[in-house]
Amino acid sequence: MKRSNLIALELRLSRTVWDAVYEAEDVDDKVSIFNGVISQGLDGCMPLKSIRLHPTDKPWMTPNIKAKIKLRQRAFTRGNMSQYNLLSAQVDMIRKAKSNYYQNKAKTFRTSDPAKWYKQFIICP
Repeated sequence: MKRSNLIALELRLSRTVWDAVYEAEDVDDKVSIFNGVISQGLDGCMPLKSIRLHPTDKPWMTPNIKAKIKLRQRAFTRGNMSQYNLLSAQVDMIRKAKSNYYQNKAKTFRTSDPAKWYKQFIICP
């Protein structure tokens, strides 16, 4: 979240007239009006962020890793080899993320379902 967006939201909410919330009789109406005001403020100050998900993505592929890969490939196509090498080292996060994913998965299965753990990690590696 950008600091400028947060400041804009704070300014917008500080200038909001809250009379409609105070004047509502029912608690449900108060909450509904309050949520509407907050939603309008967020919609006006906080841009939506698009995240691309692909059905073939592995579970350890995070948006951060994808962004690093995209930057690395851009550096490669532009011929900036020093930046490419730096980003290649950062893309090494994939290997670490994959390792962490399987370690966490193994730990969970081992404690929750030993039979499933045995099938997943011993019989079918």
